[in-house]
Amino acid sequence: MPAALVVAVLVAALTAAGTVAAAEAVREIAPDKASQQYIESLVETTDFQSAIAVGERFLEKTPPAELEKLGREQRKIAGAILGAYGEALMKIGDLRAARTILETASEIAPPSTSLFLLKRSLARTTRRSRFFGEIHPFFDKAGHDDPQVAAVMRKAATGDVVLAASDALFGKSQIELGQYRPDFFLRYYGTALFVAEPIDAARIPVFLVHGINGSPQDFAEMIPRFAGTPYQPVYFFYPTGAALEVVAAALREQMKAFLGRHSPPRYAIVGHSMGGLVVKGMLDLTDVPAALPGLRFFASLSTPWTGFESAGQAEKLPDHPASWEDLYSGSAFLSRAHKTPLPEGVAFYLFFGSLGEGSAGGEGNDDRVLPLKSILTSPVSAMARDIYGFYEDHMTIVGSERVFRRLRSLMDVELGLAAEACAGR
Repeated sequence: MPAALVVAVLVAALTAAGTVAAAEAVREIAPDKASQQYIESLVETTDFQSAIAVGERFLEKTPPAELEKLGREQRKIAGAILGAYGEALMKIGDLRAARTILETASEIAPPSTSLFLLKRSLARTTRRSRFFGEIHPFFDKAGHDDPQVAAVMRKAATGDVVLAASDALFGKSQIELGQYRPDFFLRYYGTALFVAEPIDAARIPVFLVHGINGSPQDFAEMIPRFAGTPYQPVYFFYPTGAALEVVAAALREQMKAFLGRHSPPRYAIVGHSMGGLVVKGMLDLTDVPAALPGLRFFASLSTPWTGFESAGQAEKLPDHPASWEDLYSGSAFLSRAHKTPLPEGVAFYLFFGSLGEGSAGGEGNDDRVLPLKSILTSPVSAMARDIYGFYEDHMTIVGSERVFRRLRSLMDVELGLAAEACAGR
């Protein structure tokens, strides 16, 4: 029996047995079909960490400079091995390393359809990460609470705390903790509402809800636009990796506590991106006339109402935020959002941006993150009193002066200020 076939049989047997010896056998193998079949079998059975270890050992033993000296067939096999290595890196979310490996594979191997498809898949995955955020090594770290952050969050959960939306408390470290360790975040910090300035009873609260991988910092450009208006911004901070139903219930409780302290007769709410789903989820779970009687207006900015088919792959990952499951197009959360009508008396308006470039779904006109069909083609879109489009991307729509002017004019009408102004003339 040829030596290569003996090794192939040995590797297959050891792989079936799930032993470490299989990986050790591959360490001694030059670029050939046996090692290719082994690493591809690891990827196929979703043993991505073992596939990565094999890929690393393969490159240690045969660096790119040596691979370039091989014959065409061996370079083709080497390209397939590196392709499987890159695919495993993609599956665990290390997109930067995956790109490097796949580029190396393309330089070494003859042109192949499989490598082309892998690189195209990587490009699409990278675009999706603009919305979801890359799967992060934060998963491998234990959470560490910050006593100062915990103290501020606890205070804001029970009373009014003035804190600029640009404050470091809403910065990267807390965003990542909330995205990748939401249970820890909820346990030690909870959720809270904040204000940019002391509450003025004569002004109308406008609750602002940020999206995934975000924080009140996303509203930093919008908030100053409220100055000198009858409206006062109040922003919600929550862990964006938590299940959306959990976040929706937390938003309801925080709003009820705030309203219990101040009793405004009317108010509005605006959700950006996934924040729009959180708001709709809250409305679906709540007896609005009883619990939030003054709510008159809801606007969503660039919200993915149809979700993402790709989010359905989250369960295949070694770890992932619970919110990703709710963002799957077929999730129970989205199904309920589509079927549950908005409460009577709450005027809903849908805002979107479009720049006509590539999107998270890889189709047509979009806001650089979401395809328009994810914003405009769900049953929720049909619930809107009107829909407004702007030449903005997924983030600039939040701070746009033109968008704010339209938002304010609609609130003036739906909250009765326009009628009051006419009556006073």
